[in-house]
Amino acid sequence: MGLLEKITSFWRRGSPERTEDQRQAVSTPEAHNTEDVIETDHLYRTLQVESGRRAVLRDVEKMLEDDPLVDETNVRVARKATRGGIFVTVNGSSKHQQKKAAHTGKKAGRGAKVSNQAQVIIDAFLKRCKIDGKLPMWAGRLISDGDLFLNVVIEEQLGQPMISAIKWTPPAIIKRNEDNFGNFPDPARAFSEIDPKRGAYFLTLIPEDAVQHFPLWSMNHIRWKWRGGMYGRSQYAAIRKLSKQNATADDDMVVRRKTRAPQRRVHSIGSKDNPGDEKVVQKYRSEHRDTIENGRYKATTDYFHNGQGDVKNLDGDGNLDKIKDVTYLFDKQNAATMVPKGLLGFAEDINRDVLDEQKEEFYDAIGDIRQLLEYGDGGEFSGLRALIELELLLHGIDAEAVDLVFDIIWQPLRDEPDDKVIERTKMALDAGLIDKRTAINNTAHIFGVENPEFVIMALQEEAQAREKAVKKSSDEDEQDDPDDAVTDAKADDEAHLAGMDEIESEGKQRWQKRFRRLRKQASKISLPLDDIVLDAKSDEDEVYLSEDAIDQFINAVVTVHADDREKYSAELAYIYTHSAVIGGTLAATNVGLNFKLFREDIFEDLLENSAKRVVGIDATTERQLREALAAGFLTGSKRELTKMVREAIGEVYDNAYKNRSEAIARTESMWAYNRSALRMYAEAGVDISKAPSLPAHIRCRCTYSVEDGKVIILVTSDERTCPTCKGFVGKEW
Repeated sequence: MGLLEKITSFWRRGSPERTEDQRQAVSTPEAHNTEDVIETDHLYRTLQVESGRRAVLRDVEKMLEDDPLVDETNVRVARKATRGGIFVTVNGSSKHQQKKAAHTGKKAGRGAKVSNQAQVIIDAFLKRCKIDGKLPMWAGRLISDGDLFLNVVIEEQLGQPMISAIKWTPPAIIKRNEDNFGNFPDPARAFSEIDPKRGAYFLTLIPEDAVQHFPLWSMNHIRWKWRGGMYGRSQYAAIRKLSKQNATADDDMVVRRKTRAPQRRVHSIGSKDNPGDEKVVQKYRSEHRDTIENGRYKATTDYFHNGQGDVKNLDGDGNLDKIKDVTYLFDKQNAATMVPKGLLGFAEDINRDVLDEQKEEFYDAIGDIRQLLEYGDGGEFSGLRALIELELLLHGIDAEAVDLVFDIIWQPLRDEPDDKVIERTKMALDAGLIDKRTAINNTAHIFGVENPEFVIMALQEEAQAREKAVKKSSDEDEQDDPDDAVTDAKADDEAHLAGMDEIESEGKQRWQKRFRRLRKQASKISLPLDDIVLDAKSDEDEVYLSEDAIDQFINAVVTVHADDREKYSAELAYIYTHSAVIGGTLAATNVGLNFKLFREDIFEDLLENSAKRVVGIDATTERQLREALAAGFLTGSKRELTKMVREAIGEVYDNAYKNRSEAIARTESMWAYNRSALRMYAEAGVDISKAPSLPAHIRCRCTYSVEDGKVIILVTSDERTCPTCKGFVGKEW
């Protein structure tokens, strides 16, 4: 059975392939989910439902085009509900561990293998199907149409079936083939695409002349305001009449103002005692024809008569502002849009406290939309979680079987004011409820900090600088030994390296600590000697250390090194970030730039490339271990050979502890120093393409600088200067 067949088999209940005799011997009766218990009545009711549903869809679509209230509120609700997209984390994955570490301050773990694999699959799925970009349209359509049909397109790429796209399908052309028990008689034809303009599709449960059929797993159906039945209900279905009435009221208000707002005049011809006859009236009208009949009103108009006429002004309708009937209709329609009218700008007569309460209710409604999108309506295949679980299943991971848990995280709705966040965090920090790392993580977004770890490192640098200043001041007070003074020439020669000795010293200690840690872990790896014992019956019998056994051991060491790199990545990054600050700051000052503007980009580049350099350092250790194991430890008793191998392993790590750690700290710190400096020169427009690579060798202390727009290399004149570096003197690139 193929994987897609397995997926289909999950929804076999009620399939026509199962007969009544195949039902379980012990089962409870299944009730109808509709009042139409007879199938013929159910089909007739389905005809009415489908006809009414399509009428609602047409009316709502017309409302979205013509009614600005419905259109704007629908867009606002959809945008608010899906703003920021979704963030999915698999419990137990390294991504989940990193998220926890950001809040607790603890170091992130590696994560479980299955969880990490699932995390990679989900991240690729979200990106490939553009979920974040489609969510606003899905949310808007769910509310306006009442039904959201998402067509799942599965393709095979490089031999692996996966969801390649998720397409929105108009609900007017999709029929849900559900019986009067609420089941799908045939999951392979759970949904049908129809042409509503022709054909009788409702005479049978599953329309035979449909355009095409969809299996249950290929159509994700989410229903809004679902109250049983096959379909959901549009949020705006109940206000279709109100929308038309409001449109008519708007037109009436315009006509009212056109006909009743202008000022009018009464022309009295004659008087009560001597009224003007018809001839006099007609004569008066003809004399003032342009002003009276043709509507050519002027700001000032003179009328001339023979003493028997009089002109009086009549003001326009003074009650045009009395529109309580229109307001009533508007408020009634607005109640169904879910958006308080105060948020739409109509807040003249609304109390602020009432508006705040309405806003909270609006946020609750947004939360309901998110929950429905995530979990679905309770149907067999509904919601984002069902899509993710299907993608995992296509990759061979049954989330339920392996007890895999993942969280779909939405952006927070209620944005707490920045000053409140800072005040609350400060109070918790002062009370000792949280540490500095948690406080920084809580407030970093307020100041536009993308990576809070940079702030933490900066605070550590300031603390170390204060300690050094205090220590230096204390030493100067105690003694002033001229023998410890440095000549001006030497000070100038190494001025650009100020602070690097301390970084090298700290880096050396960290690498020594790491080599001790790695030796301890490597010593726990069992040697595969038992597999290649040559008739050995006791510990004194000879055993053979084969190349395969060495390969197995080295592979285990590689895993130990990889785990350590991931677990202690922040500790190893110390050399690179601190050296980059010194080199980048000096270079930026040299060319008139601000290093802080480029700091995060430089750190990101350094951390990415430094990880590769640490892998190379570990590869050197692994090569030395292989050479040590292959150098004469081929035969002997089990006890002797085990002891000899352990000693060889210990010598490799001891040498790394005593000798390599210093070279690594010096070389890696200068690499970061120069890479950061060269980046700043490039930002200033200096051509760095021809500059030689630094460090030129192990323990090299040469650095880049710029003179007259050209790259030069500052060579340190001490015992660490080799002939290669001396060749840089006097050259420019």
